[in-house]
Amino acid sequence: MSDKKKLEILKKTLKKSKKEAKKAVESAQKATEKAKKALAKAEAAEASAQAAKKDLKKTLRALSEAQAEQAAKKKASKSSTIKKAKKETKKKAAIKAATKKGAAKKSTAKKSPAKKQPAKKAASKKK
Repeated sequence: MSDKKKLEILKKTLKKSKKEAKKAVESAQKATEKAKKALAKAEAAEASAQAAKKDLKKTLRALSEAQAEQAAKKKASKSSTIKKAKKETKKKAAIKAATKKGAAKKSTAKKSPAKKQPAKKAASKKK
C-alpha cells in the first residue's frame, strides 16, 4: 500500500475515533447531569424527611405534654372529689351528732318531768 492510502485510512480512523470520543464525552456529561439531578432530588427528599421527623417529634412532645396535663387534671379532679366527699361525710356526721344530741336532750327533758311527777305524787300520798 502506498503511503497516501495509509494516510487516508489513518485520517478516517482518526475522524471516527474523534467522533466516538466526542459521543463518549457527551454521554458522560449527560450521565453526570442526571446524577447531579438525582443527587439533588435525594438531598431534597432527605431534607424533607428530616423536617418531617422534626415535626413528628414536636407533635409527639406536644401530645405527651397534653397527656400529662390531662392526667394531672384527672388526678386533681379525683383528689378534689375525694376531698368534697370527705367534707360531705364530715358534715353529715356533724349533723347526725347534733341531731343525736338534740334528740338526747329532748328525751332527757321528757324523761325528767315524767320521773318528777311520780315522785311528787308519791310525796303527796305520803302526806
